Amino acid sequence: GHCEIDCVAHCGGSLSGEHVWTLTLTDIATGFTEEEAIRFKNGYEVVLALSRIEDRLPFDIVALYKDNGSEFINEDMIKRFSLKKVKIERERVINLFRSRAYKKNDQCHVEQKNFTHVRQLFGYERFEGKLMVQLMNGIYRNEWRLLANFFNPQIRLIEKYRVGAKLNRKFTKPKTPYEQLLPYLSDAKKAEIAEIYKSLD
Repeated sequence: GHCEIDCVAHCGGSLSGEHVWTLTLTDIATGFTEEEAIRFKNGYEVVLALSRIEDRLPFDIVALYKDNGSEFINEDMIKRFSLKKVKIERERVINLFRSRAYKKNDQCHVEQKNFTHVRQLFGYERFEGKLMVQLMNGIYRNEWRLLANFFNPQIRLIEKYRVGAKLNRKFTKPKTPYEQLLPYLSDAKKAEIAEIYKSLD
């Protein structure tokens, strides 16, 4: 439930004018990743996209780790994640943390998924308009999230150590985010997500 979030611009190399953005959310412990395309990069759109992502997740979000972009630091995000409101509506607190300025490695998990889950799928072309957002979300929600989370294995870094000039790394055996997630779920959630997995071809 400790998740990193970030936005990817589908701007074709120029940030001027209106273009589509992708909000990426990655669970740090398991690598479970969700994306949602948004038309404008502002607090209102980000809050709506996060709500839609939260409804699809098989676990509760405990904390969100974000960068210092204006889409994350604004009144809409403060209202949505204020402690008083969250306690009343959801009976749990979602903590917000922000990374250090100009330190990309603070968001290393989601930055990696920005490439493997967004750029490798849609490339670097410019996308605009409401229809494109709907088409991208159709792919993200119905195909891509299932392929990436249930069938694409990942390795996790266990440790790294230096021997002379050489840096050695040890990794876990490859597992899908679905397999990584199972030990953390309740029996009811395990059965629910297992049914989704069995229904996939």
